[in-house]
Amino acid sequence: MLNQLEADENAPRTRVRIVMVDAGLMTELKGAYPPEIPAYLLLGYANDADRFEAHATVFRDFVERVVFDAQP
Repeated sequence: MLNQLEADENAPRTRVRIVMVDAGLMTELKGAYPPEIPAYLLLGYANDADRFEAHATVFRDFVERVVFDAQP
């Protein structure tokens, strides 16, 4: 694997934040064993390193508003 920062110290730098949420739900996957598997939600945000914090709060606010209603 090439580390771009080692190859070029002026390479753009990107920050990433990834959040994986256990939805507390099961989904059916036909042909799979077992047929029911847990459902997860993957959320992500990326931006240039020097501009990352400018919109990181918007992403955090969005993540905090995610709600799963697992009631049947």
